[in-house]
Amino acid sequence: MTPAWRSFLPGDRVVVRQRVAGEPEPKYSDVIGIVVNVGADGLMVRRDAAGYPDQREVSVAGTDIVAAKNIPPRPVSRRSAK
Repeated sequence: MTPAWRSFLPGDRVVVRQRVAGEPEPKYSDVIGIVVNVGADGLMVRRDAAGYPDQREVSVAGTDIVAAKNIPPRPVSRRSAK
């Protein structure tokens, strides 16, 4: 079965749960963002979540991806809509 993340396209907004390497017990971290690139070995995602205003790009190895799915566009803030 093909992992869901392999069907992502650049520009998709996604959430990816990944294993954190080097931890004695399983530990996970979520990345919310826009897909920049999908490769055979993983994803490049530009952060797009509240609390990450820098929008830096994060590389996520395919072997560390536990779950991934498309999510809707980020809601427009009422403050910025005025």
